[in-house]
Amino acid sequence: MFWGFVLHELVIAFEVLFNPPTNIFTALKVPVTALGSQLTHLLMEQSGTEFLPPHLTNLFSRLQSFDTRTYYIRFGHEAIVTCTHCRTLYDYLLVHCSKVSLEYIRLAGLVTIMTVTGSGKMKWRKWGLAAVIGAFAAEMWTIATVEVRIPRNGLNCEMWHDNIWYLRHLFFFVLPLVLHFLPYSNTSQSPFSLLHPVAIHLDRIHARLSLYSLVHSAAQRNPGLRNNAGEYWKTMEKESTLGRESRDVKREAERLGLGFEAKENGKPEGRWKVREEARKIVDNMVEVGPSQCSRIAPRN
Repeated sequence: MFWGFVLHELVIAFEVLFNPPTNIFTALKVPVTALGSQLTHLLMEQSGTEFLPPHLTNLFSRLQSFDTRTYYIRFGHEAIVTCTHCRTLYDYLLVHCSKVSLEYIRLAGLVTIMTVTGSGKMKWRKWGLAAVIGAFAAEMWTIATVEVRIPRNGLNCEMWHDNIWYLRHLFFFVLPLVLHFLPYSNTSQSPFSLLHPVAIHLDRIHARLSLYSLVHSAAQRNPGLRNNAGEYWKTMEKESTLGRESRDVKREAERLGLGFEAKENGKPEGRWKVREEARKIVDNMVEVGPSQCSRIAPRN
């Protein structure tokens, strides 16, 4: 999650610094009213070539139309070059909306990941997604309704697409940064919500123990199974005897307070202390009753 946030910030910074939107008028430092022949001459002079690529030739021929120049200011260089079939405002708006919406969807996905359950920032998700949706709606409304004004001399014209592009990337950079530094929520889980899954698990253990008791009773009625069980428990008795006689095991048990060596003071030490503790645990489980705990519904 953190590295996804860092990668997103680096990509946005790289696009702003090294891959800004193309604008033929600002690049050549000519007015918006410049003729196509003038643009062609300046571009060939700066590039040092005698021929221009077909897409630029097609662009300059389309810029002979005043409406196309307003669409260039409104939707940018890429929209005019790539959408050769677009003729009206709604054609360009549809192409622009489909392209920009993918960027906003990517940002919404990042906001969702940064505020995922368990991150401590779940409460900020709705605000982050609301900001993304609001920014997308504001951009589409501005692009569709803004009035493009071209001065007579063509200078100091407001390049709406480029300005909105920079504002969008500024928003894409700032929103994840704000979410990252927002405080974590201090809400803790209700103890009842923690008790419910534990009670369900205890119910399953209780059912397995009951099944084991029935299987054990059935095995004792079969001579072959009874002999196998007897051999198994004899083997377990030998292994436990070897374990109890081991000095390392005794030393570790004493260190943990579970020593099973008999004491002379008559208190329930050693093996009897372990049995007493185990019996207390079993008695507590019987008193609680897992089937009763499972009836407690979690509270939100």
